[in-house]
Amino acid sequence: MSSPLTIEDLTDRWHADLQHLAVADNERDKLCAYLRLIYRWNVYKALVGRSAPEKWVMRHIADSWSLVPFLRSGEVADVGSGAGLPGIPLAIAFAKKNFTLIERNGKKCAFLHYAQMELSLPNLKIIYAPSEKVHRHFSVVVARAFGSLSALIAAAAHLCAPSGRLLAMKGYCSAQELQSVEAEFISTIHNLPSYRHRQLIEMCARSR
Repeated sequence: MSSPLTIEDLTDRWHADLQHLAVADNERDKLCAYLRLIYRWNVYKALVGRSAPEKWVMRHIADSWSLVPFLRSGEVADVGSGAGLPGIPLAIAFAKKNFTLIERNGKKCAFLHYAQMELSLPNLKIIYAPSEKVHRHFSVVVARAFGSLSALIAAAAHLCAPSGRLLAMKGYCSAQELQSVEAEFISTIHNLPSYRHRQLIEMCARSR
């Protein structure tokens, strides 16, 4: 029976996987440091699933970066950010773009603040509150594994600027689920690279 991978083994694996994604050296170092933070906090805080951490680059970093073609000018909000996914990997990649992470869980917020400090991410803002109680507008609002589209709209649609977009990362979205929101929102399904979330639902409010 093989021995479990050490944090040093995992870091080497993450570095190698990030090289395959053509990540710049400074970004690669920060992303590895970020995954190391998740690994250490995950023992106590259950930030992400604990299985197969050697696959975290594809499961979490590449998955988060699949949003890059859909980012626009203006600030991005990450609703129900949890461990900072997708917000932190995107903030590392776009150092001149502002990201706001919204999280209602106090322990997860503590991790987000610690990660922001350790990774030196001045373009990151963290809000400890339910998204329903946040009263700001963003160009893009993203959510990863949030739940149903109707639940996401109820929790976060008010955060979108008038011409903003609400992006939901999902494994699969049924026609019935899309129909449940079509009265108020125009929805487009984009197929994503098969890392973890295979579909992105892009929604914008219908004109009144």
